[in-house]
Amino acid sequence: MTSEEPSSQRKQRTAKIGFFVVVLVAMVSTAYVLFYLNASSLISPYWDDGKWSEPMVVNCNEPSIVEFGDKIYMFYSVITENTISNYDDIVIGPAEHILTDILYRVFDGENFSEPIPLTSTSDKVSVTGNYFVFEDKLYAALSEWWISDHTSYETKSHVRLEVFDGDSWSAAQGPLGESEMGNHGLPKYFVYSGKAWIVWQNTDGHGHLTDSFSFKTFDGDSWSGTSKFTIPANNPGDWRPFVTDDQLWFVWSNTSFYNDPVRQFEPHQDVWLGRFDNDGWNNVTLLSAVDDTGPNFSFFLIKYQDELCAFWGGSYFDTSEHGEWVWVLRRFSLSDGALDELTPVIPESGYKCSPWSTCVFDGRLYVLWYSAYQKWKSMIVAFNGTDWSSIHHFDRGYDADGLFVYKDKLWAYGTYGSSQLNEAGWTYIRSYNRSG
Repeated sequence: MTSEEPSSQRKQRTAKIGFFVVVLVAMVSTAYVLFYLNASSLISPYWDDGKWSEPMVVNCNEPSIVEFGDKIYMFYSVITENTISNYDDIVIGPAEHILTDILYRVFDGENFSEPIPLTSTSDKVSVTGNYFVFEDKLYAALSEWWISDHTSYETKSHVRLEVFDGDSWSAAQGPLGESEMGNHGLPKYFVYSGKAWIVWQNTDGHGHLTDSFSFKTFDGDSWSGTSKFTIPANNPGDWRPFVTDDQLWFVWSNTSFYNDPVRQFEPHQDVWLGRFDNDGWNNVTLLSAVDDTGPNFSFFLIKYQDELCAFWGGSYFDTSEHGEWVWVLRRFSLSDGALDELTPVIPESGYKCSPWSTCVFDGRLYVLWYSAYQKWKSMIVAFNGTDWSSIHHFDRGYDADGLFVYKDKLWAYGTYGSSQLNEAGWTYIRSYNRSG
């Protein structure tokens, strides 16, 4: 005689087994992630007559790196409050009533300070920052927006300025008041011709960017009134300033046509270079190929030797089946204005770089590339003016946020970020010293 287990007991036992399987999988996955984040690289630290240090790790989110005095200041943002949603990890922007604050750490090449708050959670604002050094002081231009009514999505904003003299922070005159914050793109800051500048691109009132730009200058005491200039483009898009040898250069895009003009899809952006002074534009030069018909994006400049090196991503050299971004380099001579050939420089497909991931060190130009999320890898190469070095691969994709030079070493850093309330991610930082 046999007996059969009741159906309810079978279901209960099956549920328990399923629960334990889920728990086991979660534990294994968590252990793997922790191992992946913290395990030492199996890749050799030796590369191109030099050696990489073991990575140091510090708790901060995607820092903005500024050298001031003999220290590195690492500014980062932390979400401190979600004023409406019950979900702690929903973070999309100010319209969603997410409040952020700015903290920073100080790094001396060996040790990191404890987090230092630059803004206060009691202010009930959301903050993003831009940072620059001017006349031996460190400035933080803090764009703040706040919710005027917690039952609506209406926000108000302004930009205030904090100045650090090496001992303490104090308030300075802010560049933009509440009445000046509408109808323009995000401002950019730089130091040029003995003054600090804020520049922004105006819109037509309907959110469309125009060729009209506005700027103010700061002499250390107060900001000037607003002045304007136009950029030589009929349909400008993104833009980026660059200061070198007391000259102000801009690189920008101009949408010259659409490959699908009826629906205005698949735009082609020309990439342009020009030098600006108060009297107008000089050396206006088309950088992208004349026969280029595809998109171009994420362009930026860096000076190396006696040339401006312009990098950007696009499809001009792409021969892949599914379409890959191919990064290109075009070199512009500062002595005679000559253009070198447009060349693809990305050593492998599917990688990207940014203005923060290029740096001149030890007579060479270093470029840090990072992969798409699925590949989760990064690599670095160096250019000596003629040839590219061999490739050095890092073990994690988030090792590739940026480069900087400090204390005669090249430093690479990257963050495995966090968007949880009152929680920062982990930034990995390592140095490279070249003996050859």
